Amino acid sequence: MKQYNIDILALSKIRWKGVGQETLDHGYVLLYSGEDNHHQAGVGLMMSPAAYRTMLKWTPINERILFARFATIHTKLSVIVCYAPTNEADDDVKDSFYETLQAVTKDIPKHDVLCVVGLSLSQNIDLVLDSLLPDHVLVLM
Repeated sequence: MKQYNIDILALSKIRWKGVGQETLDHGYVLLYSGEDNHHQAGVGLMMSPAAYRTMLKWTPINERILFARFATIHTKLSVIVCYAPTNEADDDVKDSFYETLQAVTKDIPKHDVLCVVGLSLSQNIDLVLDSLLPDHVLVLM
């Protein structure tokens, strides 16, 4: 990350158990949210010491969604890291994921810049986008 001047890096399918925060070499911090019993799914957010100092809060939602909010110079940045289920996944899994994602986005202040990372372009993406636009400046990655 340091070599490429990356301050915030979203990670998916990290397969770590539980929820936590680890301090790594050179002061980098890794936030993660995974399943409690299995090494499946899992999302994370790695950040530089400078980015970590601007973090206002983070919330591990479940093994597929992690939320963090940062103070930037001109606005607040809300980041949602996702590990979206594929179209082949059970409908219950997909429905639960997108319902949870919608619930998370409803709590984000409307003036925040919102960056959603890891959201696959599946059938249900329209539901999420409809719930966000035009209230947020939205960046999908």
